[in-house]
Amino acid sequence: MRNNKLKYSELSDALKTLGFEKKNNASNVLFFNKKYDALFVMPSFTVNETVKPYQVSAFKKMIVEKGIISESKFEDIINQVHK
Repeated sequence: MRNNKLKYSELSDALKTLGFEKKNNASNVLFFNKKYDALFVMPSFTVNETVKPYQVSAFKKMIVEKGIISESKFEDIINQVHK
């Protein structure tokens, strides 16, 4: 997976394709998927900031454990949105 320079906007796009919604507040960004009861909270960010590798790993772990998609499919989606 090419997540070393993945931008938050790209991660957001990937999560949107998986049915996640995004909500912003003053200090956090919430990504949630009601169908799978999945929630991930991140510090606020700008769209061009680079995602930390541990954040991508945490999303992947949650998505796989919740049965949303497989690990390889997650990596395929990340590679598709990563420009």
